[in-house]
Amino acid sequence: MRKRPLSGVVLLLLLGVALALWLKAGLDGQPTAGKLGSTEQRREVVNSWEQAREKEVEFWGKVIDQHDGPVADVAVTATITTHQIPPPGFKARPQTIYSATTDGNGLFSIKGRPGRGFTIETMAIEGYVLAPKLQKRTNNLYWYNYDRLDPRGFKPDANAPVVFRLWKLGSPEALVMREADTRIPYDGTPVNFDLVSGRKTTGGGDIRVTLLRNPQDIQLGQRNFEWTATVEAVEGGLVESEDPFMYLAPESGYLPRLVIHMSPDDPNWTDERAVAFYLKSRGGRNFGRVKLEFMTGSNKPTTGFSFDSSVNPNGSRNLEYDPAQSVKGHPSRIHPPADSAAQKP
Repeated sequence: MRKRPLSGVVLLLLLGVALALWLKAGLDGQPTAGKLGSTEQRREVVNSWEQAREKEVEFWGKVIDQHDGPVADVAVTATITTHQIPPPGFKARPQTIYSATTDGNGLFSIKGRPGRGFTIETMAIEGYVLAPKLQKRTNNLYWYNYDRLDPRGFKPDANAPVVFRLWKLGSPEALVMREADTRIPYDGTPVNFDLVSGRKTTGGGDIRVTLLRNPQDIQLGQRNFEWTATVEAVEGGLVESEDPFMYLAPESGYLPRLVIHMSPDDPNWTDERAVAFYLKSRGGRNFGRVKLEFMTGSNKPTTGFSFDSSVNPNGSRNLEYDPAQSVKGHPSRIHPPADSAAQKP
């Protein structure tokens, strides 16, 4: 099992040395052997290097829905990456689109020419959607490394297909969507946010955030200080989640607050932390999904804080997104509390 990676590394080093020496010889104006000119010979060396790294692309995948059921008739397209240089006077090899359709078990496979990378460009079927972070993309959804000389490269396996999840839409509802970058103090002062209006408030709203940093004064770039961030739901609760969709808020399991504590001796210490959670607020009148990030390394009086939220203000746990109905808000700065006219935005 260890011989293959070792032989790959040796071949990689040998080809690298040969390529470096050949390119140096060409740049130094040294004569080259054979009938080929220096440009052509360098091209051949580069192509030999690339051919040694490429391998026949085979890929197996499976598409399932939010209930882990197979999804049939999903149209999948893909491309394969090569870095070989065409001969003088010839154009680069045109990009070939490979396509497949899932069967009744949600399975598909694609086999193509040799390459170093495999990209799933599109994956679509009517009535289903990709994860929200992919919905704005029209291509380049997923990429896999097929470099045969990279021991970390992707290993395709027909018996263990890559699983992709789509969400089968039911009845999307109007959501209020907000995303914003703002600042909060790091002295423990709580700050409330109304995720429907997109405003800071002196009370009420949907979430209350607190950041406490020790020491409060730091030098820019200082590391390994202690900090604690707390997120509370206003008249409700939170459920932390790693679900890429978060299209249905849970019925139960809500906690009143989420605490992030970073100690100075934490081996994974960082001054930034992102978290995603389901939200129930205002006594259950609002349900939503929220992704927020604390950035605690500022040496200014306040530090960075951002959030991206989608809230259903109709008392429904349904968080399926309908672009035609949703109310979007993308303030570049969070407005001050509505009852604090003297405070500048």
